[in-house]
Amino acid sequence: MSLRCVALLLLVSVSFQGVEAAISVAVTPLVEVELGSPLVIPCTVTSSVGEEVVTQWFIISQSSRTRISYRDARLFVADLGTGYESRIDARRSDSALALNATETADERDFVCQVVAGRASVAEATASVRVFSAPTVAVTASQRPVLLKPQHHHKIGECYVRNAYPEPLVTWYKDSLPLWPSP
Repeated sequence: MSLRCVALLLLVSVSFQGVEAAISVAVTPLVEVELGSPLVIPCTVTSSVGEEVVTQWFIISQSSRTRISYRDARLFVADLGTGYESRIDARRSDSALALNATETADERDFVCQVVAGRASVAEATASVRVFSAPTVAVTASQRPVLLKPQHHHKIGECYVRNAYPEPLVTWYKDSLPLWPSP
């Protein structure tokens, strides 16, 4: 599984009492992680307002948005009742979201929202994809099989275990895929 790193940049420019203020937030738009492994989603913040930055992380579930953590210069809070409170690594001092171990339910969108000052807010979304490398076992007949029309013979079996998401199994003969037929 290869990881792609492309920065998504959202720039919000706000004019407040004649002073131009800008804040930008960047995250990796697609993060792929193996089931059970730690997950880190960096959130890079650039601000021209020079004020304290507040970082909040949200999860997107169907049509709702739920905050899972809050961090400012003095305080870190993992919100209770979200299912993330025991897995968020609170030792980090930056704006990144770090989970100790991923679960299949972590395959969703995470939003990093940053507030700097009274008028500057920006956010960016990272889509997390969780996978589990499968265990594959193939058994095949060791004896020659004579195929006759209208007779079905089992010449092999493929067993795939512990895979997430559910895999698609395709059989090949002479480098060409075999598709089910009547």
